[in-house]
This record gives sequence, C-alpha cells and structure tokens, in this order.
Amino acid sequence: MLSYFKYSKLICFTLFFVLLNGTNNALDCRPISFKKEHLNTKKDKLIYGKVINSISINSIENYSIYIPKSYNLKQKYNTIIFFDPHAEGPKVLEKYKDLAEKWNFIIAASNNCKNGLEIKTLNYYASNLIAHVLQNYSVNNKITLAGFSGGAK
Repeated sequence: MLSYFKYSKLICFTLFFVLLNGTNNALDCRPISFKKEHLNTKKDKLIYGKVINSISINSIENYSIYIPKSYNLKQKYNTIIFFDPHAEGPKVLEKYKDLAEKWNFIIAASNNCKNGLEIKTLNYYASNLIAHVLQNYSVNNKITLAGFSGGAK
C-alpha cells in the first residue's frame, strides 16, 4: 500500500509537469502573451540569505524566493520551485531555507497558484514564474518543481 501511495504522488507530479510544459522542452513553456520583464531593483531588492516575500512578475503575479548567501552570478544554481495549495510562498520557503543554504541552491514559491483555480490559470501563472526565474537569476536549466497537496496537481 505504501509503494502505491509513493507512485500515485509521482504520477500526480508527472501529470502536472506534462500539463505545465505542453511540449518536450522544459524551457518552452511560456504563454504566448508573456513579455520579458526584469527585476525592478528599486522595488524588488534582492537580499541573499533571507526569504524575500514578494518579487513581482507583473501587476498581478508575484512569488517568494530564497537565494543563498554565497550567490554568485558566475555560478549556475540548481533551483526548486514550490507550489502550495494556499499560495503561501513565504511559509514554504521558511521551512526549506536552511537546506537551500546548506546545499547552495535557489528556492522559489508561487504566491498565486492555489487550490480552486482553473488548470489554464494555474498553467499560466506557473509558466510565467518559471520563465521569470530563468531570465532573472543564475540558474541552470534543470529546475525542479515540487508541490504540496493541491499544489502538486
């Protein structure tokens, strides 16, 4: 029974990833209407080694991020993006920031994707978040997506 439970989580995550991407290329998942926007350094000040509660993607969408203290633009970082069923990004990152610091990787979490939204809306928000992280931080192209409960669908 336990192995069935493990596999059902994996299948759920895999289906979410397939729906999110829509193609075989993980980098080709942006909606057509996505416009490249860079961080507004006055508004969205990056502080390494601390959870930043809100980084704006546009006037509606934002996310939380934790960047390790040793962050260096010359290095490419492994990245995990979390999806919480209540869109409480800062709470999620507070739980995992010590691991991110220890293993030197970036973690981010959506403040928009939550239970009750249509899959089309979830896909749009998640795609914009992934694209924004890829464009604005020194990350390698292997981003891991993780979700809790309804955030894993």
